[in-house]
Amino acid sequence: MKDYVVKALAFNKTVRIYAASSTNLVEHARYTHGLWPTASAALGRTLTVVAMMSLNYKADEHLTVKVDGDGPLGQILVEANYGKVRGLVDNPEVFLQYNDGHLAVGKAVGNGYIHVIKDLNLSYCSSLNIFCW
Repeated sequence: MKDYVVKALAFNKTVRIYAASSTNLVEHARYTHGLWPTASAALGRTLTVVAMMSLNYKADEHLTVKVDGDGPLGQILVEANYGKVRGLVDNPEVFLQYNDGHLAVGKAVGNGYIHVIKDLNLSYCSSLNIFCW
């Protein structure tokens, strides 16, 4: 089965609703980067959210999200361009669990900041000292 995103509008188009199935994307990232379970869950969640966010932008615009936490996972960096997404983590060998068996993704990421960078693909025209489209 392929990965997909479903978008819906509600309340006279004032609310957007997104749902995603990204099993193949996350499995590819897990295999490519040799991710342990908690690192895989953290990167997978970030990849999925950024892929959904990037669908709101034009094809030539880019979105970069950096999760900069103080946990053992380190930094998560994800880049997307209209649904095409790639990402990595500083430490792929993180496996933390709570006593009930659930993955401790929050503990792996820790406290920190989320940086969101939207590149509108604007060009600077140096001879005119203006931005050009």
